[in-house]
Amino acid sequence: MAVPGLSWSERALSLVQKMNNFYSPGSSRYQCRPFIVGGKEERSSAMEGVLQKIRAKHKFLCLEGWRDEKYDVKPNFYDQPLMCMERAATSLFGVKRYGVHVNGFTRPGDGQLAMWLGQRSFTKQTYPGLLDNMAAGGIPAQSGIKETLIRECAEEASIPMATAATAVPVSAVSYTHENELGIFPECQFVFDLEVPKEFEPTNADGEMQKFYLWPINKQDNNPKDTAKVIKNYLQRKEEQEVLEVMVWPPQSPDLNIIKCVWDYMKRQKDVRKRTSTEDLWLVFQDVWNNLPAEFLQKLCASVPRRIDAVLNAKGGHTKY
Repeated sequence: MAVPGLSWSERALSLVQKMNNFYSPGSSRYQCRPFIVGGKEERSSAMEGVLQKIRAKHKFLCLEGWRDEKYDVKPNFYDQPLMCMERAATSLFGVKRYGVHVNGFTRPGDGQLAMWLGQRSFTKQTYPGLLDNMAAGGIPAQSGIKETLIRECAEEASIPMATAATAVPVSAVSYTHENELGIFPECQFVFDLEVPKEFEPTNADGEMQKFYLWPINKQDNNPKDTAKVIKNYLQRKEEQEVLEVMVWPPQSPDLNIIKCVWDYMKRQKDVRKRTSTEDLWLVFQDVWNNLPAEFLQKLCASVPRRIDAVLNAKGGHTKY
């Protein structure tokens, strides 16, 4: 819902400040200092020892997600690594992390573009149960882009090596964000991969729950719901005149009654007392299937009033 008392420009500024906020006033950027010790092996060993001691004391939340997976630490991707570091610890130092994302698309019987999206496993440490590209993953230490691409395609979507090798490099998407776990400067190497229309991805490593084939007909320009990689794909296809991206308001909480449905669902007692993701998913399904008809009818009846209010406010804040 819209934040009461804020103008459109104030709400837009609040939204922008959530992106790349490491560079905003008040971030911890100006407290960061260089780390200079010995050679690569010495630095890696020294850092591992320090991190293990800190981990044992439970000092930092990010270290609770220890993965036993090393990332290279280097100024730029093709530079020689200065050292290797546990993946979960990289956000403590603002180490730039690199990954590969694959836009898997096909052309079903109607000839229109459709994209394969995967639902992440509910047991994933990060973003469990949310949607993701057909295949994606971080580039671990001493690994290359193509090597990671082939591996992730095989593990996450069972894509044959010969098919994965036809993926076309198209762009690199970079961004930085900061949260309670630390600082995350990231760069994703993006590939487009057309798969045969009869191909259906299946997961092989337990990191994907299921896959969906979605027609590409609309994205609502919402930065929280629209992955930067997929948005980049749509922009490129529009430039190639393959499809047309609809002009759509980036945020529409005053008009979209589904926001009220979500709020109603989150306020139910059975939802609030659940602790596991699996239980929460089951309860949400039950609440969704038993939404009161009177509640839904009132929401639908409010749509004309919502439209009038937004028009009168010239797109600004309304009571809805």
